[in-house]
Amino acid sequence: MLNFNNNIFSNFINNEIIIIANIVTIRLLENTDSFLEKEWNQLYKLSEETFVEESDSLKETAAGAGLIDND
Repeated sequence: MLNFNNNIFSNFINNEIIIIANIVTIRLLENTDSFLEKEWNQLYKLSEETFVEESDSLKETAAGAGLIDND
């Protein structure tokens, strides 16, 4: 479900190992979201299972930071 389809490429084709570099340039070719709309919807649906219904009694005894958030 999660999509981490990202790659890093180098223009060194002779299997060279760079020991020290004075300048390193990183160029982002595109900065787009790699998730499909369907995947975002699945993630949101999954996150809904972690939500707790809000009520004063739960605030006092269980979920949340209490009626006063002082941390």
